[in-house]
Amino acid sequence: MRWIKRLCIFAAILAVLWSGLWYAASTVLNQQITAGLKRMEQRGTTLTCNNQSVGGFPFQIGPRCDTISARIDGGARDVITGGAVKANALLLNPGAFAANLTAPVTLQVAGGTTAARWNSLEVNGKITFDGGFDELAMQGDQVSLNSPAVQTTVQRLALRLAPNAEPDPKAHLELSMDSKALALTSAVVAINPIDVKIDARLLQSYQALIIAKQPWPIFARDGFQTQLENLTLRTADNGMLDVSGPLSVDDAGLISGTLQIAIANPTALVDWANTLPREVQRAIAALAQSVTSVGKAQTIDGLKSKTIEVTVTRGVVKLGFFTLATLPPLRF
Repeated sequence: MRWIKRLCIFAAILAVLWSGLWYAASTVLNQQITAGLKRMEQRGTTLTCNNQSVGGFPFQIGPRCDTISARIDGGARDVITGGAVKANALLLNPGAFAANLTAPVTLQVAGGTTAARWNSLEVNGKITFDGGFDELAMQGDQVSLNSPAVQTTVQRLALRLAPNAEPDPKAHLELSMDSKALALTSAVVAINPIDVKIDARLLQSYQALIIAKQPWPIFARDGFQTQLENLTLRTADNGMLDVSGPLSVDDAGLISGTLQIAIANPTALVDWANTLPREVQRAIAALAQSVTSVGKAQTIDGLKSKTIEVTVTRGVVKLGFFTLATLPPLRF
């Protein structure tokens, strides 16, 4: 029985040492956060973390704030305000983290106030020591965004980014999105609620976005290539549009590629599109008619659908020699 006693003593000593190391690390982290906030203030941005602390003992560690706010260039008003923040790094899995932010978050600019709300929102992933990441993901429920220009709601939202650092030309960035009942209203367009699912690979040039940290608008304007595993739109009454295949977007925002297009319940899909711009309505109606007329029958996600293969050349969609539609350029 002596070995059991020794084991208990060893475990107790180990627990005391671990606790001491954790609290020492939390003190250092708290000091680093405070120093970082001061450096930001010297550069013109005041970020306030009310009731700042560090938590997560024993196997996690990260900052806590009851509320957050930010002002830029010493402005009298808070530009950004938010609820409680809780972030954790996993000590037994270096680089892994998870963060939660309590709604609402508001952004005040010259054009008005933008407010984001949700029932739950978590961001997690794994970062690397060179400043990159292996994976970033976000999950949210009952998310809404309201601004003077646009109002957006979604019942459920999941996003994921994961770079694959294989040697060129196989290097790519995996992107996925799964949303339930996504809806949008603005002065120029209204999108009725629809389920959207996207799985894609951003090829080669993604390194300019992730590694070189090129701003997205500049990256997009330069053009890019993607392998679209699937883009699925599904209405509440089971109208469905599913698109897959290689795509490229040039510096004018025009799409080119060879695509497999599947449509189920075309009438429901066309009815859903009646709030979209006229050219988009016409494109969806033309595609629905063509796919229904000549498509190959198959079942996708439990829905009876028909599928065709089309080519897209700088926005012009063709089935063989016949032009089906012209897609407007993407604007970034």
